[in-house]
Amino acid sequence: MPTGGVCASDQGNFDQPRVKLVVKRNMQAEFITMRNLQHAICSAAAVFAAATAQAENARLQLPVTVVEPRIAPYEAFCNRKPHACRLKGTTVIPMDKGLMGVLEQVNTDTNDDIGFALDRDIHGAEDFWTLPDSGYGDCEDIALEKRKRLTQLGYPTAAMRLALVFHDRHMSSHCVLTIETDSGTFLMDSQDDRVLRWDRSPYHFESRERIDGLWDRFDQADWWSENGRGAP
Repeated sequence: MPTGGVCASDQGNFDQPRVKLVVKRNMQAEFITMRNLQHAICSAAAVFAAATAQAENARLQLPVTVVEPRIAPYEAFCNRKPHACRLKGTTVIPMDKGLMGVLEQVNTDTNDDIGFALDRDIHGAEDFWTLPDSGYGDCEDIALEKRKRLTQLGYPTAAMRLALVFHDRHMSSHCVLTIETDSGTFLMDSQDDRVLRWDRSPYHFESRERIDGLWDRFDQADWWSENGRGAP
């Protein structure tokens, strides 16, 4: 992890274009030749494969190379405030318009309420994790605050886990809150008021919190694979 803690102060958004699949059917044909039938079967198989891949990509499921303890600054925070680190309840929240509205509102409100400031300027330390009660904090503090606010609204902490990421262009370290839903894994980000699905974000995922308190570290070689955001 780079010196200076998890967060970087540079801002930037990256919109990944969505791909829409369109299936065309010829309802006027009265006779289907074997060639047309084979073409139809192949087309249907391709659409099914694409839909299956899209469903699989909706959830954050990357190859894990090692399971490791919390990093020291987060462990220190959990020792000070153990209730803020207990992940309990259901691990997946049903997605609907109501949930997305809540996520977007909490994300925007928290980003507005908490001013960005580096740990060394607030706490005199390179990396100090805490709730931003002073009204100032960096990325992990803001992510913790969002989890606290959602918990107060009754959402289960087991479905809200922290993740350490890198921006795919700036390669700057960052922390986001992931929300696990039955429609995919969504991100609440201090650098973006939008609530994006993980695979439509500008990030490569280094590691993510597990409900048992440990962290999954992901295969970094996958960053530049076909499942990543493209070659450097």
